[in-house]
Amino acid sequence: MTDLDSRYGDEDVQLACLTDRSGLLRNAERDRVKAAMSCFNKRFPQFFLAIHTSSLGEISQLRQFGFWLLNHAAFEDVSIEQPNEAGILLTLDPESRAAGVVFGYKLDPFLVE
Repeated sequence: MTDLDSRYGDEDVQLACLTDRSGLLRNAERDRVKAAMSCFNKRFPQFFLAIHTSSLGEISQLRQFGFWLLNHAAFEDVSIEQPNEAGILLTLDPESRAAGVVFGYKLDPFLVE
């Protein structure tokens, strides 16, 4: 984590669960994605789903960034009682045409590599 902190910073980052930094989603698409995320959160209230789009350029950076982000994000639309260990983060990079999924430790018993 120290290497990632030196690359991306060691401070917390405030984000919404749907953060489209790359401008990948149009308004109608964003609304559909938010509705799907809301359905997920209602069905599995012990977890939360977050999606982040950003151009990073390399697939290895995408995976590392996703791990770092899940550990440093303060998601403004998630209850403060809900720890990031209960999060699933989908990171999309339209530039490299890659996607990565990382999940918190609370999901370890349910998900395998």
